[in-house]
Amino acid sequence: NDGNEDVLGYFIYKNKGKTPIGPIASTYYNDTGLIKGKNYLYSICAYNKVGKGLGVEVNGTPYSRPSAPDILSKDLGDRWIGLTWRRPIDLGGYTSVTYKVYITSSEGTQGHEMNSTSHVFENMTNGLEYHFRVSAVNPKGEGPLSNWMNATTYGIPAEPLNFRSSAGDGSLLFRW
Repeated sequence: NDGNEDVLGYFIYKNKGKTPIGPIASTYYNDTGLIKGKNYLYSICAYNKVGKGLGVEVNGTPYSRPSAPDILSKDLGDRWIGLTWRRPIDLGGYTSVTYKVYITSSEGTQGHEMNSTSHVFENMTNGLEYHFRVSAVNPKGEGPLSNWMNATTYGIPAEPLNFRSSAGDGSLLFRW
């Protein structure tokens, strides 16, 4: 209801009226530079040449996708690769994130979802080069990918073949 007079604009108040914004002629406003994860309370009222109307309140909390984690280290073993990464600097306003680890090799790409910042990947193919990247995920979505970490596992050597001994004069000669 415009009070039978044309609406000239709107006044917005942030933080329970402590921060006035306006007058604004349009029917939208984008408040930028806010702290992610912090709840803000706004009120808005229309005005015309007679005065200000009644206001309504709404609250909102800005969020974003998280930033990229950093892969810190790798450990290698026979058919396994251990990977450790640092959680993102920016969680997008949320208090926690999950992770997606992408493993690429000549056999293709696999994605793994996990909750921790380290994991041991088992049943890897020895001698095959693997490329790892990690992203963080929050309710807003998946963030950018981390730096690359490359790793190749190598197995322990097989047992020597044809291991045998020959007796000598006070000695043993071993061959394989």
